[in-house]
Amino acid sequence: MRTRHHALLFMSMVLVLLAGVFPALAQGGGTITLGQVVSGEITSENPRVSYAFSGQAGDIITISMTATGGGLDSYLELRSPLGNPLYMDDDSGGNLNSLLGPYTLAETGMYTIVATRCCGEGTGGSVGTYNLVVNQAQVTMFAVGETVSVDLTDIQSTVFLQMPGGTGTSAMSLVSRVIEGSTAVIIEVRDPNGVWVNQLTHNNSVSVNLDPLLLPVAGNYLFTVRRDPNIAGPHTPTHLSLEVKPLEIVPLTVGDSVSGLLDDNNPTDYYSFAGTSSDLLRLTGQQSADGQPFDVAVYDPNGYNINGGSTSYFDPSGKTGSFTIDPLQLPVDGTFLLGLRRSDLTGMGATGSSTYVVILEHSQIPALQPGVEVTGRIDQNTTQTVYRLNGVAGQTVKITLRSINEAYAPNMNVQGPNVPAVESASIGGGGGGGGGFFMNVSGGTPGTVTYETTFPATGVYLFWVYNGMYVPDQPAEFGLLVTTGS
Repeated sequence: MRTRHHALLFMSMVLVLLAGVFPALAQGGGTITLGQVVSGEITSENPRVSYAFSGQAGDIITISMTATGGGLDSYLELRSPLGNPLYMDDDSGGNLNSLLGPYTLAETGMYTIVATRCCGEGTGGSVGTYNLVVNQAQVTMFAVGETVSVDLTDIQSTVFLQMPGGTGTSAMSLVSRVIEGSTAVIIEVRDPNGVWVNQLTHNNSVSVNLDPLLLPVAGNYLFTVRRDPNIAGPHTPTHLSLEVKPLEIVPLTVGDSVSGLLDDNNPTDYYSFAGTSSDLLRLTGQQSADGQPFDVAVYDPNGYNINGGSTSYFDPSGKTGSFTIDPLQLPVDGTFLLGLRRSDLTGMGATGSSTYVVILEHSQIPALQPGVEVTGRIDQNTTQTVYRLNGVAGQTVKITLRSINEAYAPNMNVQGPNVPAVESASIGGGGGGGGGFFMNVSGGTPGTVTYETTFPATGVYLFWVYNGMYVPDQPAEFGLLVTTGS
């Protein structure tokens, strides 16, 4: 009897521990194998049903949960063999149905699927029956420069492809052409870690390009080609071709001025330049007088868009058909990419041609001298004024921003170096950067604001001065004083 008592106590403890590891598995739907379709029902009394399946490391899987009755708005969760949440999906399957993945399993073991509903588990949530299936994706390998043919039907509505990517900012162009059939096609790209990179949608176009497609991580990138789930069928079979090819990139150095022609035969141009996190640059662009406006985007070595401008916006310098990004603060060291393309002013695609001139040079914004007050003005043509100061980690600093006249209310952001960006400054309005704001002054009335702090990092600090109030037809005048200690 004593042995039985200990055994029951041990089993009770195990169940308690398992309940802590798998908190969502109160209602079990049992096990499911790859390719098996199971049916279930979500009710107010039983809003979550769990299923277990055996997965192998490296498997690429998809899980679909399709409502079959009752108006169910399905929702899926995938949990690791230890019960940790890995991936969730609500409506990727179209018509409020869930399609989770493609997802690459990181380890071998028993995974858990939680089939539930959106949104919340209250009595007012949706209910109904569903079909659930886990599939292992069949993946076709292809290489850069190789043209791949893809066939989509209502039975095979999704195709998976993989392509090796390189290290550094591997800049590519993805070209997709529908040769025959429906153009309701979406192509999604994920990196070797399963992180979403970019997406291309045909939107009734027979041929579409996605560039730059930046592939900075070494490994196999996953391309998911599928019918648009939000467009009801039946569809005619679709035959399309897909190709990824390197972009032509021209090296650029600080101080260079480059020009070119953008038109239907050459819709984009790309330049690269080397930079460091200590660089503070100025990027300007000018379009031809009778040409099409163009946009510019700046990408860091990891493929993130860190800034941009357009000649279709008004430049505070008074020039039309131009933009100025100053300061352009670089967040990391490495090779950066500039992409130029014609502006799409109608939403129907860019047209026309434009001769452009783009200049990359060192920043021209004024430097603050510790202990010396600078004065400035904000008006309808100058909505912000920017200053820079070299700071040292651990250095104490006292900042005083004051109103010189009654039309100015102190308002300022201080942007530090080498931290994730909180926001970018306006396109065409003079910059933005790679640093995050660590101090903000926001006031709506004239006065004086004093702030004392310690610089968290060594590098360039940017002081963005704005006006916190608006007085029509009267320029706002301010004074800014920064003193530093050891």
